[in-house]
Amino acid sequence: MPCKPKLSLKEQAVENQYLEAIFRYLYPNLKTCPKCRKKTKFHKVRKLKIYTCQRCGHSISPLSNTIFHKSSTPLAKWLKAFDLYSKTNGKITIHALKKELGVTQKTAWRVKHKIQKLLSDKDDPLYDFLKGRVI
Repeated sequence: MPCKPKLSLKEQAVENQYLEAIFRYLYPNLKTCPKCRKKTKFHKVRKLKIYTCQRCGHSISPLSNTIFHKSSTPLAKWLKAFDLYSKTNGKITIHALKKELGVTQKTAWRVKHKIQKLLSDKDDPLYDFLKGRVI
């Protein structure tokens, strides 16, 4: 199986910005750790997509229970897919998505179908966050 190319520093910075935006959207008033119940700050863990409590180390993954959960596809490609999906009113083909994102056909298929599923599931935690990008 071929290895995925590592993200450049610039791409990694963009990924961190998107992750931070999702974290702030899902946890806008997180000032108290749900585990230790102390007033604290959460910091991103380097090289991981999680945030930890500075007091007890409790970790929160802003991507869990979302369409991004366990996806190795960079967030920038996901958001580009949302924009392409929006511009074509959902009519973008898997082949066109594959070409535009620079991913495999299998990944393009998965991304498109997860976007469609998200748009039909108003209970998804990121529905409102991404709705403005797509609808």
